Amino acid sequence: MVGSTDTSRKDGDIKQIKYVIGSKLLEFMIERKLIYIENITADDKKAVVKEKGKGYLESNLFAVCNFDLNLIPLNLNLPMVCKPLNWEHITEKEFFFDFEEKSKPFMLSDMVGGYLSCPNLDIYNCFNFKSSLDNSRFSLLSSRNLNNFNIELDGSKYKEMCDILNGLQKQGFKINKNILEFIKNNRATLEKEGLLMPGILAHVNLKKAYDLTRKSFFLNKDIDNVYSLDVLLKELANRVQTARYEDLIIRLASAYEDFVFYLPAFMDFRGRIYRSGILHFHERDLAKSLIVFANNHQEESNLSAKDIVASSAAFKYKKFYLYDDALQWYKEKQSLINASDESLISFAKEASDPFQFIAKVLCYDRVQEYNRVPITQDAAASAYQIMSYLLLNEEMARRTNLIPNPDGKIQDVYMYLLHDFKVFLHNNT
Repeated sequence: MVGSTDTSRKDGDIKQIKYVIGSKLLEFMIERKLIYIENITADDKKAVVKEKGKGYLESNLFAVCNFDLNLIPLNLNLPMVCKPLNWEHITEKEFFFDFEEKSKPFMLSDMVGGYLSCPNLDIYNCFNFKSSLDNSRFSLLSSRNLNNFNIELDGSKYKEMCDILNGLQKQGFKINKNILEFIKNNRATLEKEGLLMPGILAHVNLKKAYDLTRKSFFLNKDIDNVYSLDVLLKELANRVQTARYEDLIIRLASAYEDFVFYLPAFMDFRGRIYRSGILHFHERDLAKSLIVFANNHQEESNLSAKDIVASSAAFKYKKFYLYDDALQWYKEKQSLINASDESLISFAKEASDPFQFIAKVLCYDRVQEYNRVPITQDAAASAYQIMSYLLLNEEMARRTNLIPNPDGKIQDVYMYLLHDFKVFLHNNT
C-alpha cells in the first residue's frame, strides 16, 4: 500500500490518501495469467485455536509463476576488465574548487572512486558536488543506507585506508584454466560423484517440474510415508538453484578465460573490505577455485612456495594442527592423488573444499601456476581476534591464532567454547 498527502483542503487539515497498489498489481498479474495462487494445507493439518471454539487450519499460500524463471534477467555485479578509479575524498578531485562547501572531518560515505555502478542522468553532472554525493553513483559502502555508515574520518589518516583499498582493488586476476579445463573434461564424473549437480537441472522449467512432482506424488501414495510434498518441492528447488549457480559460474569463467579482470571492493560499517558479485574469493568453493593472480613476480622454481601450495592443498582436504603434518600428508598421498583424474576426483569427494583442493593439486608441478594460486586461510573467529586485541587478552589471542601458540599448533577457539559448554552442562545437571 502506498500513501500520498492531500494538502488542497480548505479547512487546512491534511488528508492521507492510500492506494492498494500491491493487491492491484497481484490481480493484474493473475488476470494476465503470469501467476496463479495456490493454497497448500499444512501436512499435519493441525488446527490453531485462537479462542474457545474458534480457530483455523494452517495453510501456505503460494504465488506460482506460469513462466520459466530463467527468463527473468539477473542483476549481477560482474568482474571488471578495466582498472577501478582510486578512492579519495571529493575535495581531491581536480574539478572541485569550493573546498569550504565540504570541510573535514568528513564521513566514510563522502569518499568517491571505484566504478560507475549506477549510471543515471546525474552522471553527466559530475561537476555538481551535491549531486554527485546524492545519487550514490560512486559508493565505497556495501549498502546504500548512509545512516548505517556515519563513520568519521579525520585529518589525513583516511589516506592510509585509501592506499590499502586501492592496492587491493587494483590487483588483477585471471581464470584458472587448469581447473576449468579439468571440470569440462570430467563433468560427467564430477556429477556422478556428487561434486556437481547434473547440468540438465540448470535448464529445467521449474513450473513444469513442480507440476510433474505434484502429479507423481499424488499418484504414488507410498511416497507420503517417506517425504511430504513440501519437502520434495523444496529439495527440487534447491537442486535446480544449485545447478543454475554452478552453470553460471562455469559460463562466467569461460567468458573471462583470456582476460585480466578486477574485483570491485566495498567496505561495511566495521571497516571490513568485501568484493561484489558471485565470482570472487569470498564466494563458495567452486568460484574460489577458478581464480588466480594475474601477475607472477617469481618465474623460477621455489621449493618453499611449492611446499606452501602442498600444505594448502592438504588443508583444503581436512583440518590439521601443524603445517608440517599437512605437508607430510600431501607428500604421502601425492602418488595416489595424481594417479589419474578419477583418483583425484575420488580424493576431492572427501575433501572439505573439493574444487580448491583440485585446483591446488593441478598447479603443484607447474612453476608458473603455483606462484599465482591464492592461498586462502580463514581467520579463526575474527570477532574474537579483534576482542583479544582491544582487551589485550593474550590467552584469547593465542586461542584465535592472533599470536603463535608455544607448541606451534593451530588453535580452534570453538573447541575451547565447546569444552567449556560441556563443563557448564555437567555442573548444572
